[in-house]
Amino acid sequence: MMDKNLIRKKNLAQVKALLFKNGRLFASDLVKQTNISMVTINSLLKELINDGVVQEGELTQREMGRPAIEYIFNADYSHAMLLSIQEKKPGLLIKMKVVNLKGDIQTEATIDFSEVTRDRFKAIIAEQLSRITYVDRMGVLFPGKINQGVVQSSWNTLFDGWDMNELIGSVTDLPFFIQNDAHLITIGHCIKQNISFSKTIVGIFYPQQSMPGVTLFTEGKLIEGNHSLAGEAKYLPTLISKPSPESNQDLVERLAELLPFYNAAIAPEYFIISSDGVADDLFLAAIDNNKLLKRQPNQAKIEFVSNFQECITLGLRWLVYQNTAFDLSIQ
Repeated sequence: MMDKNLIRKKNLAQVKALLFKNGRLFASDLVKQTNISMVTINSLLKELINDGVVQEGELTQREMGRPAIEYIFNADYSHAMLLSIQEKKPGLLIKMKVVNLKGDIQTEATIDFSEVTRDRFKAIIAEQLSRITYVDRMGVLFPGKINQGVVQSSWNTLFDGWDMNELIGSVTDLPFFIQNDAHLITIGHCIKQNISFSKTIVGIFYPQQSMPGVTLFTEGKLIEGNHSLAGEAKYLPTLISKPSPESNQDLVERLAELLPFYNAAIAPEYFIISSDGVADDLFLAAIDNNKLLKRQPNQAKIEFVSNFQECITLGLRWLVYQNTAFDLSIQ
């Protein structure tokens, strides 16, 4: 009985994933793509309809054969609240979006977070959840590194030592997920540009007048290291004693100095670079003038994040639905 239940659970997840990916399919399409019998597919579809995951469409004439019912994925089966803590000179703000499984924005807001305290953070979450009651999970993009729920390194050290699991868990019973900003921007760009998660990727997020965050991503996994501090570039010998860059030119020159180090240590297939508000041509000029990169045998492809907010949203959607039938990972 246990084996049968596990097989059915696996089949359900496969059918859900296909409908999520395609939007709408006929039962015969599902049979072809899964090699599951028509009898079982019909049983699975009935269960998914009862659960609200799938809706039954109208009888449709196909190019060949008899008319058949088209099954439509219900994008409003689940809603996620996505919170991104972002820099806004001279402080921080939180952008909030609620999206369905298709990524359609149901509501959004920008919230002042200049008062960076635990109580203010909890109050913001509690207020949004009391106002928007139909979400079933939450994701948080965070400007720092977290290990087992505790902040190890963060923007201007303001969050260091915060127990994020305890803070968020004190105001909601919803499942919630937290991840570093550079990681989610990098992953969001991969999803947007259809870059396979099997590639070896170094993502560098260098905000204006701040310190860089670095993502090390390979075979679909983030390399976190001890205390989740892998890639924390501000601790590199060339940056540890330096203040935040004072100009965009200073920022791009520092970034160009980082590339040869990670190119030698990781040998990535891609560098994905983001810095909201800094022109790509400044980065390109600094990279082109870097003599060390030209001497290194690994010649990675360099891409720039073109839509910062869209990549944040995609990264957060990946975070909250990873390892489910609604996973956005690129194979």
